[in-house]
This record gives sequence, structure tokens and C-alpha cells, in this order.
Amino acid sequence: MREEIDRNIGRRIRELRTARRQPVNHVAAYLGVTPQQILKYETGQNRASASTIYLLAILFGTTVEAFFSSWTMVSNDNTQYGGATYPANPREIVNPSTQHQPLPQ
Repeated sequence: MREEIDRNIGRRIRELRTARRQPVNHVAAYLGVTPQQILKYETGQNRASASTIYLLAILFGTTVEAFFSSWTMVSNDNTQYGGATYPANPREIVNPSTQHQPLPQ
């Protein structure tokens, strides 16, 4: 599931970068990383940290939420993601005081 999240965030990074006509070299210089690192973020090969997403939001003139805007809720109780449904509230997955279940993979 994490890999799919990383790929979705990477797709949003690429979409926002290209929509704002920002070359990879410019974004890399702004973040202090190599252009190859930006491409790895965009493909989901490497995970973009919270601070990286924050800085990208500033550079692109948007909000942090824009990197997650393509995700949809199917109901108030469940999130549809990656072909599986997961509770939106992590406490609904496991309540350590009453349940001993592994988290979904």
C-alpha cells in the first residue's frame, strides 16, 4: 500500500510541476537535490518526505493538500484506495485494548 501511495504522490508532483512549467533542474535546485531524485519522487521510486512536499507546495504556489486531492472517499467510514477498502479512522483498524489484529497490508 505504501508504494501505491508513493506513486500517487509522485504523479501529483509531476502533474503540478508540468502544469506550472517548472523544469526538473529548477525544482531540484530549489530542493537541493539532484534532478534524478526529482524523477525518482515522480515515479514513486523514492518517497517524498513531508518537508519535501511542503517545499514543493510553496514552489508550485499550492497547498500540501493538492498532493492528495486525487484520492476519494467512498463513505464517511471507509476510504476506497488501491482496489481495497480501509477504515478512514486508524482506531477502527485496531483497538489495542480490545483487539489483536494485524493491520492490513
